[in-house]
Amino acid sequence: MDAFVRMGWLLDYYGGLLTEHQRALMELHYGQDLSLGEIAQQRGISRQAVADVLGRAGQTLEDMEQKLGLAQRAMQTLAHARSAAAALERQGPDAAEKALGHIGDIMALWEDTHGI
Repeated sequence: MDAFVRMGWLLDYYGGLLTEHQRALMELHYGQDLSLGEIAQQRGISRQAVADVLGRAGQTLEDMEQKLGLAQRAMQTLAHARSAAAALERQGPDAAEKALGHIGDIMALWEDTHGI
């Protein structure tokens, strides 16, 4: 997974644990794809200050994922659902129709929730 996408996922899971300032800068960078310079100009702070805040906040998110593993479990759940759906599709439409519907619902929920 791309590091930028990973940080976006971690922000979705653990962003509530950051300070309001950290979360706002993370959202600008990872959510709105603004550069450090653009954020610095918008917020009236130095580019280095933005980099420092993003670095500390990113480390906090990584630490939480290391301890709790929620994002990784979500990715694994989605991968299993996709694998099960593919296996059921190979069984033919009659045997798999109902199960595929449920798995499709699970996958849609994860994709909608996590932007995958």
